[in-house]
Amino acid sequence: MTGLTKAQQRVLDFIQAEVHAARSVPTLREIARRFGYRSPRAAACHLEAIKRRGFLESEPRKARSLRITSPLTKLRGRIMDIP
Repeated sequence: MTGLTKAQQRVLDFIQAEVHAARSVPTLREIARRFGYRSPRAAACHLEAIKRRGFLESEPRKARSLRITSPLTKLRGRIMDIP
């Protein structure tokens, strides 16, 4: 169990797909358009919940500053991933 609702998981998966495809992190409007939300505020609410659960981080007042994290990152310490 990831601790995310289905809608939040879909938003997180969309952000991960955009990042892995070497595109920029989607804006609130792009997320809202992708999922058919009437307002970017709906996307913002999902992102706030995902951030509270530790799957995303962002810098205040900076556009496209979302970073995907893992709740386990704080426990891992400095580990290098080798392909």
